[in-house]
Amino acid sequence: MSKKTSQKNSQRNFNIEPLEPRLLMAAVE
Repeated sequence: MSKKTSQKNSQRNFNIEPLEPRLLMAAVE
């Protein structure tokens, strides 16, 4: 998965669930 795709997915997830942005960051890592 390219970084650009990861960033896009993170943004989408962030919009859906902005309560745990750190969790999403951990998932991306």
